[in-house]
Amino acid sequence: MICSRAAQRQAARCAAAHSTQPADALMPKMPLRWSWSDRRLCATSARRAAAVDAAATASTAAGGYYPTQGPSPEQLAGFYPRPQGPAAEGERKGWGLSKFLVYVGIHLIPIGGGIYLFHSATTQKEAAEVAETEVALTADSCLREAMQIVKTAATCLCLCPSDDDIQAFEIDPHEPEYRSLSLPEQPVIKGVQNNELMDLFAGERGLVSLPFNFIHFGVSASSDVFRKLKGNNRRITIIYYSDVKHRHLVVHGTAAVIDSKEQRRHYWKRRWGASLTDDDYRLVKVIPDRISLQGKGEGDVQWRLITLRRGREGAGGGVTGATDTGAVLREEWQLEE
Repeated sequence: MICSRAAQRQAARCAAAHSTQPADALMPKMPLRWSWSDRRLCATSARRAAAVDAAATASTAAGGYYPTQGPSPEQLAGFYPRPQGPAAEGERKGWGLSKFLVYVGIHLIPIGGGIYLFHSATTQKEAAEVAETEVALTADSCLREAMQIVKTAATCLCLCPSDDDIQAFEIDPHEPEYRSLSLPEQPVIKGVQNNELMDLFAGERGLVSLPFNFIHFGVSASSDVFRKLKGNNRRITIIYYSDVKHRHLVVHGTAAVIDSKEQRRHYWKRRWGASLTDDDYRLVKVIPDRISLQGKGEGDVQWRLITLRRGREGAGGGVTGATDTGAVLREEWQLEE
């Protein structure tokens, strides 16, 4: 019904715009069920449309300009759009930037807090390490720190002094052992070659347990360092450097070449095969007697060396050298003054 009324009103306006008859004569016949107000509204709209077209025709004849498009049906019917009021509080100028800043702040606060906590934890860890190695300085704490440097060392150098120079070469040693190992030279099971699994059951460990007791590594029989070790001067120095700890460790000791076939088999590393062959491979055993650990801290502390010397505790309670022939109870590492 509403669509029919709108169509009839539009038809009346078009007819009034192109005819000279009165607007009332052009109005369509209204059904009896329409109210008088509907008929009056339709007639008013038709008269307004006729008046607009007449004004446009008169203006064009006088040489003026008048828009060809008349008012919209909503304007003719009296339904004008609501005027725009002042801008809402949330739509005022600059609110978009404020929203962006609030968004960035909400997301940056957790990130900044995480960075602060990580930095605090790192600082506390470094302070604890300094306190362990500098404040509460003991032989056991230094040995534990030295073992951590060995385990995290990316580079290990061996220095072999001679009469007029020092030979230096890179090595890949085993971790320092606490006790010596004795292996049977004959097969444990007849017809089966000894292997690492058999070494766990057939091998015998020494009674003396000491940190940095022995260090083993492989060298080439054709190298200069091997020929020097076969001579009278068997003093050797091993330097470890840890990229994680940012510290170095210096181990001084006496080296010996091991000719035992089973010992050579037990300590062989597969990655040594890139530079050593079975015939060229020789096993070297180092007995450390002095360890120097780089100090850790700020200022001149990092230039100091913490030195431990290996000795034997005699019956009188004093610590003597490793070559002492007196009554021996046990070996231990002692801090040098």
